[in-house]
Parts: sequence; structure tokens; C-alpha cells
Amino acid sequence: MVEPDDTIGAVKAYIQDEKGIPFKKQKLLNEEGRTLRDSHSLTSLGIKKCSTLILRYAPVTRIIVRNIVSGRVLEIMVWPDDTIGHVMAVIQEKHGIRFHRQKLTFCGNEHGDSERLANIGIRNDSILVVRCKSVTQIFVIYKFSGFIFKVIVDPDDTIGDVKAIICEKEGIPFHKQRLIFSGKECSDSELLTNLGIQDDSELILHHLSD
Repeated sequence: MVEPDDTIGAVKAYIQDEKGIPFKKQKLLNEEGRTLRDSHSLTSLGIKKCSTLILRYAPVTRIIVRNIVSGRVLEIMVWPDDTIGHVMAVIQEKHGIRFHRQKLTFCGNEHGDSERLANIGIRNDSILVVRCKSVTQIFVIYKFSGFIFKVIVDPDDTIGDVKAIICEKEGIPFHKQRLIFSGKECSDSELLTNLGIQDDSELILHHLSD
């Protein structure tokens, strides 16, 4: 129930709570078909008990995402103005595939994270295919102790990404690390691919002292 001094925004919030229709997907109109602004109060609009408002909202769309490797199928409920990035976030949550490792295609084409589903023709029961981008296993060797540990990275990661993983796994602060590959120190912004770092490559880690 709403009060006379409630706003249109409050009505939308009530509809969201009761019907599950997201606030931003709603459009409320009066009986003449005029769109009502969220900040307007019911009283100022002349809306009284038993008045009729018209609710319009974008229909929910069901899409099907198929994991090309595992064969698993995931049904996702989306809105037409959701983005590919939104779908990838749901896949991460449901399938556990990290956002940046996903390659999502529709009708054979890969689309950017910011593209809206409606704009690329994704409709009810459309099928999208998700692939995992290839990963690379590298070995990091402590310069002095010779201790070796394994790091899983993406080919398009940077040396800075590797340092961040080492910081998380081994507790060595980012700025105290120097990574050497093929006898040369690598800068944080360099891509592993550009340096020729491939599966089973070995990097030497220097832990700088204070």
C-alpha cells in the first residue's frame, strides 16, 4: 500500500518488492499515457484512491549458455538491455569461470562486454557458447633458496599480474619483487606473450630486501 504523499519512485520500489520487476526496468504512465517522473508525489499528480496507473516494463528474456568444453548448459534470465558483461558475471557466479577467461560467442561472433543483448539480436531462447581462454602454467624459482612454485596465468596477462599472484600466494610485497626471464628483468607492463613466456617457462624471482 502507498500513502498520498509517496512518490512515483516509492510506487516503483513497492512494485519491485511485490512483483520482482527491477526498479529501473519500470515505466509508469497515467491514464492519458503520459510518463510519470520518479520524483513527483501522487498528490501533486492528482492520483487518488482507486486511480489507475499503467505499468510498462521490458520483458524478461531466457537465454541458454552452453559450455563448449564440459557440455554443461546454463539457463539465464536477463533483460534485453543487459550487457554481455552481465551475462559473463552470471557465468562466473554459476559456472566458476573467471570473467576475464571467458570467450562468449553468439552466432559465431565474439562481442564486447559493453554490448547490449537487444542490440546484437539476442532474444528469448537464444543460444550463446562460452569457451575458456587458454591458460599457461609457469614456474617461479626463488633466486637464493631454489624453491619452486607453480603459477597459473593467462597468455595475455602481464608481469604485473604475475607479481600480484606471487604477492597473494607467497606474501611477498609487489614492490619487493624482481622477475627475470632469459636473463633479463621484466617490467610490470610487459605481456607474457610478448616476452615469449609459454607453458612451463621458468622465471627467476629476486626478493628485494628492505
